[in-house]
Amino acid sequence: MPDTHHIPLLFYVLALLALIYFGYNMRLLFTVRVGKEEKYRHLRPFSSLANALTFGVGQRKVLNRRFTYASVMHFCLGWGFIELFFATTVDFFVTRGWFVSYLPAKDTPWFAALNDLGGLLLLVGILMALFRRSFSKPEPLPQDSFRGRGNFLGDTGILLFLLVLVLGGFLSEAARLAVEQPSTAVYSFIGWPLSGLASYSAWAGVERGLWWGHAITSLLFVAILPLTKMFHSVAVIVNVALTDVKSLGLVRPMHVSELMEDPEADFDDISLGAHEASEFTWKQLLDSVSCTECARCTTVCPAHATGRPLSPMKLITDIRQDLYARTIRKEAEPEELVGGRIKNAELWSCTSCGACTGACPVLIDHVPTFTDMRRYLVLSEGEPPEQAMEALEGMTNRGNPWALPASDRLKWASDADLELPLMAEKKKADVLYWVGCAGAYDPRNQGVARAFVKILQQAGVDFAVLGEEETCTGDSARRLGEEYLFETLALQNIETLKQYDFKTIVTPCPHCMHSLGTEYKDFDGDFEVQH
Repeated sequence: MPDTHHIPLLFYVLALLALIYFGYNMRLLFTVRVGKEEKYRHLRPFSSLANALTFGVGQRKVLNRRFTYASVMHFCLGWGFIELFFATTVDFFVTRGWFVSYLPAKDTPWFAALNDLGGLLLLVGILMALFRRSFSKPEPLPQDSFRGRGNFLGDTGILLFLLVLVLGGFLSEAARLAVEQPSTAVYSFIGWPLSGLASYSAWAGVERGLWWGHAITSLLFVAILPLTKMFHSVAVIVNVALTDVKSLGLVRPMHVSELMEDPEADFDDISLGAHEASEFTWKQLLDSVSCTECARCTTVCPAHATGRPLSPMKLITDIRQDLYARTIRKEAEPEELVGGRIKNAELWSCTSCGACTGACPVLIDHVPTFTDMRRYLVLSEGEPPEQAMEALEGMTNRGNPWALPASDRLKWASDADLELPLMAEKKKADVLYWVGCAGAYDPRNQGVARAFVKILQQAGVDFAVLGEEETCTGDSARRLGEEYLFETLALQNIETLKQYDFKTIVTPCPHCMHSLGTEYKDFDGDFEVQH
């Protein structure tokens, strides 16, 4: 390598141009500004830093026993890049004479070995990725017909580019060691053996060319990074830092009932739910931009496993495509997102189980995003799934998805000669037993309800039930996108509960527990709920 204290001015000019082009292409990240504000997001600086270090740099969720090959591959790629970035930064500081008392020189034994280790990790990761893409590509990974792609060079192309970059780095280092022959060269356990493959004169003749070749390749990589799949290495750090891990899976309230009561609301100009990029929140758009297309969400999706037309990865990347079509490419008539890129059948295939969010290594929150698109279909287009119509009508008219009479809510108890205290009579109790629709009407769950009541009675617990005053919490309606019905049921239940004095709500239903204990808080219903 030439004397690093006399690196040609041309290199700095090229580096500046590369950084300018990199910065220009980072506009892809800032397209998320077209999204809506998130009123319910609480960002905490220390949590953001911890997320960036653990989930971003530390790859906490990337490493997973179920995905062993991919975990090892990405560990090598990620930490190889991190080490080489660290080494390049240190070398730049040292060559400029900055912090030389604190930083290691290029040929410091441990630093030389660490640099070669970083290059080796990156090389192994690249070769593993190329093998996986070429010979053992899992079915859920993006195939040739996948429309959510759109990255420069493609998946294989960027890997080949990186292969040239890392091999060029080893050859450039080998040439430098052969020419300079530092006393600690042996610690460069890859560069030093390579330097022995040719004579001094041969290496001396190509040293400058190898250095410039590696330098230009490195600057090209920096310049085009935002246009390639490697853009996720930047976007992911931002995304995980801005993710509130505790709120993953929570659906944001719309307060449709307040909108319905607003006399100035013009429903011709209002879109309830989301059907194009600008109708999602900025964080939902950032999720789509950050997707690495690793397909873990699709791999664990139970709907996909049963042959339903759903790939969570495709839906997220379809949103990204819609975002870029409307912002970067500024298409005059972009393809519709909901009903176009994303078919209705795909949205209705989702069970809202959250397996996708649990598996995502970059903390993408799929379910609330899918729910917003369902809200659009139901509230704006009036197109709920035909199979759900009966359940929605039952919840609307009878307060339960089976449209059974409220007078039968305690029939399971009377049939077993169980006398239950009613809140309407007691007014006060330590425990309010929320039976739930399944416990009240489903024969299998009625047995659970009877057994639990007997336990409460034997234990001497002061409890009561609502009986006919109890109605569906609306969880199913919300998951189906019928937010107005959910809010109606939620406000009705909250009004009922606030009439009485109790310490804790206990319910055998996990859906009721989630609605009562978590989602009702957005409507001034703050209750202690146990399952």
